[in-house]
Amino acid sequence: MPNNWRTRTESQKSNLLADLIERGERGITSAELYSDHERYGVSPRNRASELRKEGYQIKTIHLSSGLVRYILTGEPSERAPMPDADSQPHYAARRMTAARKAKGSWKPHPIVPRQPALFDLSRLP
Repeated sequence: MPNNWRTRTESQKSNLLADLIERGERGITSAELYSDHERYGVSPRNRASELRKEGYQIKTIHLSSGLVRYILTGEPSERAPMPDADSQPHYAARRMTAARKAKGSWKPHPIVPRQPALFDLSRLP
């Protein structure tokens, strides 16, 4: 099997998922994850994040001094579809601005001059 980063990442993610399933409500601590680089890699929190993106529900409990416990609370029932760009306000606003610029009807907002201070703080002792 080729020893590339994608293969290692998938293996580390599988190891983390298997251990989360095996341990159940006890979960696994970040100290345990970071102590076994061969099994989980040097950044196991990234593997937990990737599992979340795949639909696994992983609860993070903050214990102390940066120590956390990960607990698998649910598995994906079905992959959620990607959100439609029109439902994301910032994408719609960018498209509207681009359309206005293309038509020539877009004008930048004028820069408002800064208002003078109400009190002259330089004369205070």
